[in-house]
Amino acid sequence: MLCYSEAFKQEVVRRLEAGLLEAIGPKYRSDIVVVGFCLNDVGTDSINQEYIERLYRYEANALFHFRLTQFVASRVERIRMVNWMKEKNKIGVFEKEYRTRISPIGPGETRLQELMQTVSDEYPSGWYKSKVRIGRLRYAFERVAALQANLEFRVVVVIFPWLTDS
Repeated sequence: MLCYSEAFKQEVVRRLEAGLLEAIGPKYRSDIVVVGFCLNDVGTDSINQEYIERLYRYEANALFHFRLTQFVASRVERIRMVNWMKEKNKIGVFEKEYRTRISPIGPGETRLQELMQTVSDEYPSGWYKSKVRIGRLRYAFERVAALQANLEFRVVVVIFPWLTDS
């Protein structure tokens, strides 16, 4: 079973995204850095550490080797993950979680605000209507830009579309 201290978990969260580049970028002295950006990256839409730890606990349990147990556990975990993501993406929760990592969208940025209002309300596009989410995206790219200037590397941003089952 994996056990992590709260300090370790916070360090992992801090190092995600641009923070990881800050931590390891100087060590590699790269000429170019490729940043992968998926359209759902302005929200919380990924596996969390608690989920991974539960999977390890399941693996250690003898009952988990039965297919029926695996099936039921996978359904339970799917429900837990969906509920966790819904909670984390509530705008108040999201804003509180990332409060120190959101760059403001100024009142004079009318073109940006107009563009934000033209996007579809469909998931995850609707997230691009939020100043908090766009501010978080801006903050991450500002950090990458600062690293680019300090470490003298070029940045290529690869945008991945949001794919659905349909």
